[in-house]
Amino acid sequence: MRGFSMRTFFPNGTLRTEIFGTEARHHPDSGATVIEQARVRSYNDRKQLTTATAAQITANAEGNVFVLEGDAVVVRQAGRAADGSLLARLEFHGEYLRVTLEPDHVMSDQPVLLVRGNDQLRAESLDYQGGRRVAVLDGNVRAQFAPRP
Repeated sequence: MRGFSMRTFFPNGTLRTEIFGTEARHHPDSGATVIEQARVRSYNDRKQLTTATAAQITANAEGNVFVLEGDAVVVRQAGRAADGSLLARLEFHGEYLRVTLEPDHVMSDQPVLLVRGNDQLRAESLDYQGGRRVAVLDGNVRAQFAPRP
């Protein structure tokens, strides 16, 4: 399909995920959909927006696991956690990112850049657990922290 778009909804009818791409191929054997020049907009249950772009995104049949390949960028907008604490805006950059919506998880076994506010962290691999707000960075890790006001 060319000029592809797909939407999934929460049980109450509100938009959960919206995917756009220049071309999509569905694989009936696995249920996966491969989208070229893809963009994703996804909301969690607290209405916090996460966007993603990549040269190619593969989505599973349920639409809750995405593999981003080629100039992949995932941006989680600032918001509030379930306990009311502030969540800073986060950006993940790399050639390969695997994103799971429930639970909130981003991982990569390839070099990544993690941006939180004005801080930048580079590593050879990443395992980010959004529910716990913990990022495990491995390999040659380099961090640049901006001064705090």
